[in-house]
Amino acid sequence: MIRDDEFINGFDLDRILGDLPIDIIKENIKTQIDDPLIFAMDQCDQFYQTMDEASNEFDHIDEYRHEIEELKDDFNIFLGNELNNKFNLGIDMENMQSYELESIVKAGYSFFVLDLKENVTRFITNYILSNKTSIYELFNDSYKRKDVTTTNMKKLTKNREDVVILSNIISVIYHVLDLEHDPEDFMQLAMEPGEYNGSILYEAVHDFRISNNFVQDILSEIKYNHNDYIDEIASDIVLAMRDDLNTDSIE
Repeated sequence: MIRDDEFINGFDLDRILGDLPIDIIKENIKTQIDDPLIFAMDQCDQFYQTMDEASNEFDHIDEYRHEIEELKDDFNIFLGNELNNKFNLGIDMENMQSYELESIVKAGYSFFVLDLKENVTRFITNYILSNKTSIYELFNDSYKRKDVTTTNMKKLTKNREDVVILSNIISVIYHVLDLEHDPEDFMQLAMEPGEYNGSILYEAVHDFRISNNFVQDILSEIKYNHNDYIDEIASDIVLAMRDDLNTDSIE
């Protein structure tokens, strides 16, 4: 039950915010964003949950509402700066409303930090599936190889494109990582259809609220900082492609 304003004082707000270690949370986020594939825990959740609790209880009191809004604005700007610095996103924070900035930085944190590996894997998989012919033409000489991998892939499918791509999947992945990619195209291929965070970011890219071409910075996180994940990504892609295999003979 909401109490009369006269019975509420600063200690009520401190009761909720007093145990929130904002400085520690920010340091943890800096460490996580610096190496997003190592630390998978959501470091922002405690802050936003606490702010929601404080807003629900004190939003009807102007003084406290403004204090809560200032804390959220400061945190959102901090998170936006960290994402911009790491991934060169170009989030245009100066020309956004507070609610809009919060929506974008929360989506960016989830998409580019917490779910980075899954989203990059999905992007590479969908790019390969959408560009089979052009990729095949780069590696088609390998079809005549008699190594174990190529021989096994020929048993799996009679389609030349699939055989060549799957037999050279590591090289194909590095090829995709080396290409220049448009941010809108990247988002379309990296997000699941109808995904909430991906949709927010796609619209922000489309409207130039995220204005930089950040794709190479995202992909470089895998290519240079975590190339030990390439084999794991390759396995995920092979499994995904098997569901899409064309087992018919090419005329």
